[in-house]
Amino acid sequence: MPVTRKTYAKFTVSGLLFPETEVVEVKSRDVQKLQIPEHAYGLRFFDVLVTSVQNGRKKVGAESEPVDYSRHYNIGTGIYSKKEMAVETSKEKGLSRNAREGGERMMGQMHDSESKRALKCQVGGFIQLKRGELVLLLSGNKREVIRVS
Repeated sequence: MPVTRKTYAKFTVSGLLFPETEVVEVKSRDVQKLQIPEHAYGLRFFDVLVTSVQNGRKKVGAESEPVDYSRHYNIGTGIYSKKEMAVETSKEKGLSRNAREGGERMMGQMHDSESKRALKCQVGGFIQLKRGELVLLLSGNKREVIRVS
């Protein structure tokens, strides 16, 4: 029986209490053609191999576990230094006390871990970046993949 490969995009999205995922089948791994949910801040591609197997007179579908995972992409609108992040956070109106405290904690962690950059997410807030990570920057219809140095 022939084996076909289906490609999927697994998005990390904000959940009520913790991160959740949304998985959608895609035609390719081209981030330029990908429809990205507005609330996504992470992305990883994977494939599933699909075939059918004869079981007596019936054909039964069979799928592999996910294979060929891509590297993880952080999704956001801009890369900021710690100083720029502090200025940007102070500009954001209507942040909850928890969000402000979380930002302050992250800036402290960045200082302790010597991280130099943070990514601003589409829905606000920041993600700490480490050297070598991939970032998918979104600006209107323009998309750019950057490796953090």
